Amino acid sequence: MPRSTEHDYNAAAREIEFCVDIYFDGVDNTPLRITRNNYLIDLDLLEETCSDDDTLIGAPSANEVSFNIFSDAGIFNPNNMQGPYYNKIKIGLCIEVYARPILNELSQHTNEESSEYEQNDINEPGTVEELDWDPLGTFFVTDWSTDITGINVRITGTDTLASLFTNVQTNVPIRQQRTMGELAIDFFNANNKSIIVTSQLDQILSFAYVNETNDKFLKNFSNGSLSFIFVDHYGTIRVQPLDANLSILWTLTDHDQILEITADQSIINTYDGVTVVCEKPQLSECINILSNKEQAIGNGEVKTLNSQGLSSTPLYALSHVEVQSITDCDITGVEAHTHDVSYKVTNNLGIATTVSINFFGYIIEKVPITLSDNTASMLKLDSDYVQNEEYAEHLKNILTAYIRLNIPVLEISTRGNPKYQPGDKVHIYSEKYGVDFTGWLIRQHFTYDGGLKCTITVLNSAIIGG
Repeated sequence: MPRSTEHDYNAAAREIEFCVDIYFDGVDNTPLRITRNNYLIDLDLLEETCSDDDTLIGAPSANEVSFNIFSDAGIFNPNNMQGPYYNKIKIGLCIEVYARPILNELSQHTNEESSEYEQNDINEPGTVEELDWDPLGTFFVTDWSTDITGINVRITGTDTLASLFTNVQTNVPIRQQRTMGELAIDFFNANNKSIIVTSQLDQILSFAYVNETNDKFLKNFSNGSLSFIFVDHYGTIRVQPLDANLSILWTLTDHDQILEITADQSIINTYDGVTVVCEKPQLSECINILSNKEQAIGNGEVKTLNSQGLSSTPLYALSHVEVQSITDCDITGVEAHTHDVSYKVTNNLGIATTVSINFFGYIIEKVPITLSDNTASMLKLDSDYVQNEEYAEHLKNILTAYIRLNIPVLEISTRGNPKYQPGDKVHIYSEKYGVDFTGWLIRQHFTYDGGLKCTITVLNSAIIGG
């Protein structure tokens, strides 16, 4: 089937359909396809490169889809033992979302006076029966709720990034002279997730390490590298720095997409200065990192102690172990990570005893160097991955440009175009609102109930001169 174009979605008279594929029998088997022609009632899709917080780049955030379906005869009720999907409705169920325009005799280009498109960019009405589906993401069910009648079911799912927003800490070996891009790849590989670094994150880290839970690391890294971390329409995780050399992919105008524009005025009203903290890493002296005192151990017992949390982190290298016991006890199977140690203790003599064990090693210490405007209300950036003053000064210039922009962010009500993706560089041109604006699409919220609308948020690319 032929693929849709941007202009099919921008047509003045258009019809758009969404579908959801639900993999009740696993991703290797044929899914159930839900559309408005059978069970789909409506759908909300939120895609974003980051969530709002008190930093420029925000915090990485998972995309989310929610949709209502008609549960004819209770077939989608998870408690219906006679239903065809009983025992198949589970948290983590894979779902995929798609959209496409429907070509008919009313399909046409947008207003001729604004046309900048070549005729061969537009699918001719009547020349094809249907277009191929455009992917809008892969999601995993987090909630499946049935109303009291059992007729309406609301399903919510998030993308693969959500599985990383946990209080678990990933073990990534500390490496010296590693680029930011390499650290990102190391982290996601350790979580069995492949990524695309859309531009070379070549800033060198003196020490590349992960010293926090996954959710905190992702925010720390995102802010230190000024990178968006998000999942695209094809289910691929992308790490995209603000200064990626991206060309403008889409232009939105009054004649095709723009319905209403809201402009946030300069946040100089909120911040009157900038602070960037450079966290210069260095190796510590040999210090005590773990003390397990007077642990009881029986006659001939082998005691396994897993994931013993360290008193100081991140651990760069283990130095030695000291054992205090009245009997002969051996320490074996030592596995040291950046934030914990696992080991075994064996009591070799024929009497029960107690044993005290002390581990010693070298950790990464941080020496903070603050670059500050020393004003009353400052926008602050403090990240473990800002490790030299030259790079800190570069970030300070970007943050300063951001707070001085007259319009740092635009929020736009649009007709909605599923070809657009978060992270895309877009040009907003509106004669009605007097806006000529270029930036990154950082958020879009689709609402579909047979018709489609979308609210998008665009961050001004002038902060890095683009």
